[in-house]
Amino acid sequence: MQSSLLNAEPLLFPKLSHLRGPQTRRLLRRFAGVYATLFGAAVALLLLAPATWAGFALGLMAPGAGFIAGWAMLASAALFGMALLIWFATGNLLLPPIVWLGAAWLAAENTPSPTQKLTAPTLIILGFAAIWLWQRRALRRAQNHRARLNLHLANCPALPIPAPSADELSPADLARLRLLLDRALQPADQFNGFEHRDPFQTAALRYQVNFVAFALALVQAHYAPACKGYLHQAQDNLLIKIQNPKVWCYWAWENLWGNLRHDPDPIASGNIMYAGFVAAQIALRANACGYPFDATQVQISGGQSFTYSQPQIIETLTRQYETSRLGLLPCEPHWVYPLCNLITAAAIRAHSNRHRTDHWLRISGPLRAGLEAEFIGAKGDLVAFRSSLTGIAAPAVGGALMQGYPCVYLHAIAPDMAQRQWQSLRYALRGRGWRHAIWRLDVGNYGLSRAAGYTGLALAAREIGDEAAAGDLLALLEADCPEVIASGVAHRESASLWALAHEVMARAHRTGGLAALMQPQVVAGPYIEAVDYAETLVAKARNTAGGLEMVLYPRQPGQVQSLAFAGLQPHQAYLLRGDIGGKLIADAQGKASLHLTLTPHSAFTLLTEKASNR
Repeated sequence: MQSSLLNAEPLLFPKLSHLRGPQTRRLLRRFAGVYATLFGAAVALLLLAPATWAGFALGLMAPGAGFIAGWAMLASAALFGMALLIWFATGNLLLPPIVWLGAAWLAAENTPSPTQKLTAPTLIILGFAAIWLWQRRALRRAQNHRARLNLHLANCPALPIPAPSADELSPADLARLRLLLDRALQPADQFNGFEHRDPFQTAALRYQVNFVAFALALVQAHYAPACKGYLHQAQDNLLIKIQNPKVWCYWAWENLWGNLRHDPDPIASGNIMYAGFVAAQIALRANACGYPFDATQVQISGGQSFTYSQPQIIETLTRQYETSRLGLLPCEPHWVYPLCNLITAAAIRAHSNRHRTDHWLRISGPLRAGLEAEFIGAKGDLVAFRSSLTGIAAPAVGGALMQGYPCVYLHAIAPDMAQRQWQSLRYALRGRGWRHAIWRLDVGNYGLSRAAGYTGLALAAREIGDEAAAGDLLALLEADCPEVIASGVAHRESASLWALAHEVMARAHRTGGLAALMQPQVVAGPYIEAVDYAETLVAKARNTAGGLEMVLYPRQPGQVQSLAFAGLQPHQAYLLRGDIGGKLIADAQGKASLHLTLTPHSAFTLLTEKASNR
């Protein structure tokens, strides 16, 4: 599918009157009010309480400010910084205030000097004044930057229309795909070959399962929608894996220490990093296959804890969006990530289109408005994450990956915004190469590699239609992390499964590929019902003119292989035309089997006998 916006009028950034959106400003004012109350109480203690309260009062103003010893101040500040990191990484809302108040309590034994009593509050007041003055200047600079950026967008030449993509997987593509299939086709309760780092952040098992599933869905949609067989089984297994308690049990802790709720259900509320991703896994899988598949019957279950069908997950997510003041939902407790929301939104849109529901219409407007107002930075960059409690957003993190990769999913729900954000990234990179713009950190295993950055951005470039960028990124991947093939399976040393799954998606992808997957494949004709993964790899299986075009790669050419077909016209005779000939007659259920001796590259078409004789 070619992007309909490759030559469309560019979307420009709106005029900037504030550094932040209205809801973010409300959160920041509330947070400032809470701190002002705390600061005021601390000043009152300093002025009115006995001198023995001075250390505690200063400790309320800032973590560690009540200590006399410099090392104690530094240690308290360092511990508070670590608590903030843990809050961000695990959603532990309790830890920062515990560390802050604990340090203040310990400092109550100190008797600060008059100079320290004056210095601490003075520095805090001056610090806030400096922030206020800086923001006034930052707004003017951001307004000027946006004006230059909009001028660039208005005059930026359209991306060239990419050449038609190959219609079958190459042997190299199949070698990369085998790594994912080997992991997906193992017993559903096993996770051999998956990486076990931590259950909370980007290397968590759930993301590996999700992205392997996304990769299989995209491959199926683009090359083998008429192949059920091992592609179906692999995705079934991944749906079982995502329900394994070792994948979702993290939420019991996050919900407890982040939301102060004792509820292990990871779908009910506030956890789109599980619920939204699972919904996307089911929705993309359903829309990718060209054979009968009812995604409404798929259920996600946690034993007696929870059971949801796909429509129930979609409805649960939609209701949360309808009550969100920011327009987006939290991933970690009280941390809102646009990327997680874009994946969730794509799931809702794909489901709505397939089943003709109103879920996408109910959220699309507010979601887009919230994204534009609250999560597009003053200089046009995408805010990586924001606290829904305080309104505070971390400074730019993740390098180019966090700016470009979300465009994959944004293109599926708001292609004009995706094009704008991608071109903004290219503008920001002017004069710099991709290697220097991508952090040397593989988000899939925390290793010192740019593999995840290269593959995630290559996928985004392909979705947007920037073939030049995709080619450059994949070339850098090969240069920095060479491919190794062992027993017909391709992998890259030190690259995470996250990165390898995205490489499969990037190489098998095409312009607007995910956007196209928002609509279901059309069921039209016969399909491969069963094929032995240990014997044969399917490089193409697509319906055309009532027939079925196939390209197969046998593991051992010259040996007899078995194929089972379904979706045939009952009692109808079919012929094979191409590298291999043959004949079959469908039974009353429209099914039939064939035993074939395949060549190393077997390309043939299954047609009705009548159509074949035309």
